[in-house]
Amino acid sequence: MSEQDNETLYQKAVEILTTEQKASTSFLQRQMSIGYNKAAMLMERAEQEGVVSKPNHVGKRDVLIGGDGVNHINSTDDGRVGNSPKRHQYRVLSDEEKARMAALKTKGQELLDLIAESGGSRELSIARTKTEEAVMWAVKHVTS
Repeated sequence: MSEQDNETLYQKAVEILTTEQKASTSFLQRQMSIGYNKAAMLMERAEQEGVVSKPNHVGKRDVLIGGDGVNHINSTDDGRVGNSPKRHQYRVLSDEEKARMAALKTKGQELLDLIAESGGSRELSIARTKTEEAVMWAVKHVTS
């Protein structure tokens, strides 16, 4: 594969990662119909260039750049306070607290995805709202 082809492939990978906001090698492999090794190399480059985070303690990565091209700050990152317009005082979370917060958000997103797959109704809309609230309050508990 030529350097030009590799660059085109990488740009397509970045577009998929930022549009879908999912950062897994197997997801990239399926979306691009490429082999695992090629997808892994693209994911490593995306990490080096700041598109995705390093894998966390369970191997999950976050997409750091949105489809809008704006850099995002991972909610478990100690640097998150630099983006606060009100400059609140935040305490630094322990690794255990970061892991707990990430797990709560991951499980909340899994439930939201399941609700979204279930169709559309008033009841499901309420379930979405209540799930978002539950995750928000649980995270607030961990971070307070």
